Amino acid sequence: MAYGTLLPWCEFIKIPFPAFNSLNLIGLGFFGKFMLFAAMCGIISTLNAFFIASTRIMVGMSRKGQLPSALSKLHPTYRTPLYGTILMGVLTIAGPFFGKNLLIPLTNVVSLALITACLLVACATMKLRFSESNLKRPYKVPGGLVGIWFAILASATVLLLLIIPTSPAALDWPLEWLIVLGWVALGCFLMLFQNKRHRGQEISDAVQGKCT
Repeated sequence: MAYGTLLPWCEFIKIPFPAFNSLNLIGLGFFGKFMLFAAMCGIISTLNAFFIASTRIMVGMSRKGQLPSALSKLHPTYRTPLYGTILMGVLTIAGPFFGKNLLIPLTNVVSLALITACLLVACATMKLRFSESNLKRPYKVPGGLVGIWFAILASATVLLLLIIPTSPAALDWPLEWLIVLGWVALGCFLMLFQNKRHRGQEISDAVQGKCT
């Protein structure tokens, strides 16, 4: 809102990078460059956090049998995910070459997946407060039960804004929803594959137990 008062709104919405260029137009280009640098640092820090989290999630899924076992291999010296880091590095480098026509829908779909995960975690936390009331909890949720209820309400609100068709933040049909359906189908396939693999392992263990 502060940047919007520097220029008439009809001019502000037409220029590229409005906040940066509006500062240039009033002779404060240095502050505009500093703002761009700060924004770039924020993007890099977020990218780094998601990069690290993604490689660790792949290790966990690999150990559960949901992804190839090679992704659980750790670097012998640094004890970091080896092939997971390589895979995410290749995808990160290749990402910008897909263009905004694909990256923007993917970003919107990731937003839906992220807020869904936040809602599920908040609901699971609330359930554990009652089903496992004596469980040791090193991390204290700010606000206790009120904080958990607030997290559930906030996550559900954002999720509805992404789902309800009349919402300005709703996912576009058909591309973004087709990506969601494809991602769900892939998740169901991995879940069925894991269950089948575990069932086969249980049968094998039972047969070996009888033989011994």
